[in-house]
Amino acid sequence: MVGAGVLAPIPVAAAQPDEDQVFFDELQQQGLHPDYAKQICGSIKCEPLRSLMVQEGHSVCVALSDSPRLVPVSVIANLEVSPAEAHAIINAARDAYCPQLPDPYLRVPGR
Repeated sequence: MVGAGVLAPIPVAAAQPDEDQVFFDELQQQGLHPDYAKQICGSIKCEPLRSLMVQEGHSVCVALSDSPRLVPVSVIANLEVSPAEAHAIINAARDAYCPQLPDPYLRVPGR
């Protein structure tokens, strides 16, 4: 019983970095090569760009399930990137974290 409690979290913890690596590999394949160690400072704290990108990738998946048409605008505003960079980030997030969710760029307006 004690061993099961100790072993249970290990696969969950190991799976997360794999998903993150898929995300960063996808970004690289799509031509994005930012300095992930760069510190980005907000009003409360500073964080490495890598952490912010992972957070945004997960936020993309949440938003795709709620309001897919707003996702591109949100990524552009949150990360201050171009529309092309936002598209690459969204594609990478979908591939890594939520491949079952729709591509907001393929949605027909008005639906």
